[in-house]
Amino acid sequence: MSRSTVRILHVDDDPAFTDLVGTVLERTDEGFQVVSVTSPDSALSMLDEECPDCIVSDYDMPEMNGLELLRAVRERETEVPFVLFTGKGSEEVASEAISAGVSDYLQKAGGMEKYEILANRVRNLVEKYHAERRNRQFLDAIESIGQGVSLLDQDGEFIFVNDAYAKCFGYEPAELLGQHWSLLYETEEDVEHMAGVVEQIPANGYWAGQTRQIRKDDSRVLLHHQLAFARDETMICTVGEPQDATGSEPIVVDAEVYDDDDGVKQRVP
Repeated sequence: MSRSTVRILHVDDDPAFTDLVGTVLERTDEGFQVVSVTSPDSALSMLDEECPDCIVSDYDMPEMNGLELLRAVRERETEVPFVLFTGKGSEEVASEAISAGVSDYLQKAGGMEKYEILANRVRNLVEKYHAERRNRQFLDAIESIGQGVSLLDQDGEFIFVNDAYAKCFGYEPAELLGQHWSLLYETEEDVEHMAGVVEQIPANGYWAGQTRQIRKDDSRVLLHHQLAFARDETMICTVGEPQDATGSEPIVVDAEVYDDDDGVKQRVP
């Protein structure tokens, strides 16, 4: 399987060097597509039209040096990987680059192995950049659906809580992160009951019902509640339609367990 395409914008005022770097990078990684320009202004013009997956820039250039280009890029694109690939090796430059938000700093000195190092660092930075962007898109989608959603790790602690979920219980999302789900149940008996519910969920199924839970202000709430497990055993919890509840209502109401094995939803007796 071929590796995913990575579009690299290389900026260096030496045309011969840009040709060399582009050729070597594309030979080192067949997924690389390198576009070379010899001025920072040209790079910024291209950035205004379409953002590459990574920018590799020299430091010592006329009109605008690599750090000035980096700052201009960060005003437009705060997350795109930016590698300073330079013959200027002072600690002062490296320190300034880090402060300005550079993704990596690599000196040109050395043999051909420096291009392999550059290629590996670009590939790793881009894969991390794409993964973080997909994660943000996923979380944005969860926030936009208007339903309470949380994710819990194998220890039963919240690792993600959207605003709608936290609001059901009167918390801010950050207050629930790292907390155990038992925080949202009133008694030890309730916690033990729900632990039993979790144990009965099939590997390819989910549990759905109504649960009586406890808010931050100690008031009770009745929620439509669904639980399932992802492949990595992360528990996915969704809640919706909160109603005020009384202590006389049972912890679980109208519960059903479904098994989606073979792609067919079946109620578990």
